[in-house]
Amino acid sequence: MELAQPSGARYRRPHRGLIGKKEELSAMDLWGLKPGDQVHTVDGARVEVLKETEDGRWILVRYLESPNNPGIVGTEDLCHEDELLEPTSNNPAMS
Repeated sequence: MELAQPSGARYRRPHRGLIGKKEELSAMDLWGLKPGDQVHTVDGARVEVLKETEDGRWILVRYLESPNNPGIVGTEDLCHEDELLEPTSNNPAMS
């Protein structure tokens, strides 16, 4: 069975390593994120929001840091709400 891909981005499966853990993470509310905001991902990367969400589930980001996959730094991709953890502390909106 082939999975549908979001328009303009490659599909990445949700991080299944989090399922079944004692403390399950809830999906992040993407509606409050604005371009320029920085967010941590479940795999330890830091991304910058490039465009506001259009559907509340996906958001366009650019990778700023990725300790587990340095090759994606500088690339743009859609992130699903389940892939994002929390805004970083240097967001103007979070001050």
